[in-house]
Amino acid sequence: MSAGLEKKANNRPYRKNSPEAAARVVAALLVGEQRIDGGSSAERRRARHARFDAALDAVDDRNRQHLVCAVLIYLADADHSIDEEEKAMVRRVFGRWNVSAETLERELNVPLHRTRSLLEAERVAGA
Repeated sequence: MSAGLEKKANNRPYRKNSPEAAARVVAALLVGEQRIDGGSSAERRRARHARFDAALDAVDDRNRQHLVCAVLIYLADADHSIDEEEKAMVRRVFGRWNVSAETLERELNVPLHRTRSLLEAERVAGA
């Protein structure tokens, strides 16, 4: 595979740091794509996770990662009801990209209380 491309599950690559890859991460939260769906086959779930992982891998620009993380924070809280699956997805993105609440506050002025409320469950569970 040529440099700067990550494979999507449908074998079409995302370009490194492309708007398409960043939008894929955001869209996954909006449509609840990473949620565990008992009605889906294991193969379909693996394919969705593979597409999501390919999008995460394609975004390696730190500024773009920070921006996408901030968008996820605000979108997850938009309906004032953040479920555990949304939290898990946001934590997955933050962990994969090694982004912290403090980084988003410093770089993009995202209030710590917004980010920590989504990341907090992981700290409690891991304690």
